Amino acid sequence: MEKTVLNKEEVTELKEIQDLQNSLLYNLGQVEYQLTNLKKDKEKISLNLTNSEQKSAKIAKKLEEKYGNGTVNIENGEFIKA
Repeated sequence: MEKTVLNKEEVTELKEIQDLQNSLLYNLGQVEYQLTNLKKDKEKISLNLTNSEQKSAKIAKKLEEKYGNGTVNIENGEFIKA
């Protein structure tokens, strides 16, 4: 089998491409890791939002039973019947 040695420029060019690809793969891994954490955060926030909406609905029902239909001015706590 015949062997040929590449010149320095060719070897340097190949090493640069390999280094770039390694860097890009590393960066891709970092992005995937961040996406995983963001998805977890999104799930937590969605769960908290759902819980908040349920709590809001319970409070609204309780106030409706006590005061009837209407709206509440949160700034001054005033209830206005519908």
